[in-house]
Amino acid sequence: MNTITVVSQLISEAQLRFGPLDALEVPEELWEPAMDAVADAGGVIGLDYCLVDGVAVRMASAPFDADVQAVAHPTGSDDPRPLTIE
Repeated sequence: MNTITVVSQLISEAQLRFGPLDALEVPEELWEPAMDAVADAGGVIGLDYCLVDGVAVRMASAPFDADVQAVAHPTGSDDPRPLTIE
């Protein structure tokens, strides 16, 4: 499965659980290939983010706990929410 598909699935799962998202933090091993794939496709990238499915995807600022796949930033909330393995 390619990186963009994995990131897209994480975004979909986070949106199902938390509603619309402003951003999603992912581990570096997902973020770097996602950034490259979006750039190669001519998509929107910034200094520290890329847009996937309309959501800003950023590299996590700290390592996640073992059961956390990503950290979601729901729209209108200042409270980041961990996306855990179910």
